[in-house]
Amino acid sequence: MDAPFVRTVAVTFALTLGVACHRAPQVDNSQHGPAIQRIVTSSPSWIDRDKLGSTLWKAEREFYQSRNNGPAWIEGDKASPRLDGLIDALKHAEDHGLDPARYGTETFQQTMAAAIENKGRFELAKIPEFDTRLTYVYLRYAADLLGWSGNPQAIDATWVPATNKTDLAAQLAKAMSSSQVGDTLQELAPILTQYKGLQTALQHERQNPTGHLDQIRMNLERWRWMPRELGDRYVFVNVPAYQMQVMEGDKPALAMRVIVGDPMHPTPLFNDEMTTVVFSPNWNVPESIIRKEVLPRLVNDPGYLERQDIQVVGTSGDVVDAEGVDGVTSRRLPGSISARSLDRRMRSAS
Repeated sequence: MDAPFVRTVAVTFALTLGVACHRAPQVDNSQHGPAIQRIVTSSPSWIDRDKLGSTLWKAEREFYQSRNNGPAWIEGDKASPRLDGLIDALKHAEDHGLDPARYGTETFQQTMAAAIENKGRFELAKIPEFDTRLTYVYLRYAADLLGWSGNPQAIDATWVPATNKTDLAAQLAKAMSSSQVGDTLQELAPILTQYKGLQTALQHERQNPTGHLDQIRMNLERWRWMPRELGDRYVFVNVPAYQMQVMEGDKPALAMRVIVGDPMHPTPLFNDEMTTVVFSPNWNVPESIIRKEVLPRLVNDPGYLERQDIQVVGTSGDVVDAEGVDGVTSRRLPGSISARSLDRRMRSAS
């Protein structure tokens, strides 16, 4: 009667012992702490020497301080699973029109290959710098996906970029705790339909080149400069296509042609919250345009205002006969522009 009970106890003891024997040993990461602290409190040659670089380096310091200067990508002297996730994410930077070479992916892979030849072990002396460089690359790639890189106004002075604020130190901590490094990076990129469409176009362009690769990359970059949230309903003006769309979700509810500027008078590029819509508004012609364009044309073309559907409004607010302006400008131009004509405001009729 006692035999089965004894056997059961013996089996249970054997299983428990087996689990104890295969328990993973504790990894000592504290040995790298002093060296990592020395690096993050200095200014290594491999960080960017600009405003963005300073922002990223500050985030990196906060990140390592929060983990007592322990390594993020190496455990003891071996790679953590998070390292593979980061390298894989960097390889797919091309999906966003970004060059993986910008992040030193090939160099990191060579270091990892050398470790594999050494039974998966990294040289202890090289781990602190290797780990901190990986962290900086994570931050640089994150900044690129957020649209922090580049200067929109260097391309177009009228561009007013959005500010996509993110706590990158917290984002790094999230990557460490979840081990989903690639996901924490991908969620920083735009999820808008237009961006996804450009990614598809980029993939097709690589498979069947048509000479538009740089153009697609440039447009992906421009979308990264846009806000991440446009709301459930928004107005989108595609300047090169001369088209405006009213979007409801991912679908256009209304589309129409629009007039845009030219190289001499570019259309401003911006985003903002719309609070009012005015249908068929009057547009006051700026004084500079009156001086440089409208009045000179009236000298030889008295009917210009009528054909352009422009009204002349006096200081009292009443519409003035355009022929009266024709007479004044014809006598005064090109020698001088009379104060009388400039005191009047021109506006296009609705």
